[in-house]
Amino acid sequence: HRIVADIYCGHRLQQVCGRDRLDYVHVLQQLGALSFSEMSYGAEVRIVPDSRRDFFLLQIPIAGTDRLQVDGAACMSDARLASMQGPDSGLAMHWSADCRKFVVRFERRALERHAVALLGEVVGPRLSFPVTIDLTAPRARAWVSTARHVSQELGSDAALAEEGLVRHDLEQIDRKS
Repeated sequence: HRIVADIYCGHRLQQVCGRDRLDYVHVLQQLGALSFSEMSYGAEVRIVPDSRRDFFLLQIPIAGTDRLQVDGAACMSDARLASMQGPDSGLAMHWSADCRKFVVRFERRALERHAVALLGEVVGPRLSFPVTIDLTAPRARAWVSTARHVSQELGSDAALAEEGLVRHDLEQIDRKS
């Protein structure tokens, strides 16, 4: 519980079924304003994060399902459909016991600066994304594959995050943070 709060934010965690043993697993790789995690609880859980966060979160189920409420709208996330939450999104999650996710955390300021650099202008009062992302789409599959590869390489050699050329190419959004 404390590990998740330190990486993401404070939250309420409730185990849904007492017969499953809570077996939390979390592997974290940092790359400046980005982090990559693989995580699971090993039990059916409900999670309600604090409402104010300073990051965007892309959650990609590798196994199992997550029934979410994002800003009051219900959606289901699984190996075919990822979910994206913004810093101000109201969020409640219900992970199946077999749910395991690959999660990418983007620092809000860095992602907003990156959007301005790409578009040449500020995009309204706040940057937003669709709540769900179709993982069967070729671009989404390619992006997820690249992100997982970067995470795996960082897991093999964490010093890669400090290599200037590697860091610049992989984390353009961390400029001027």
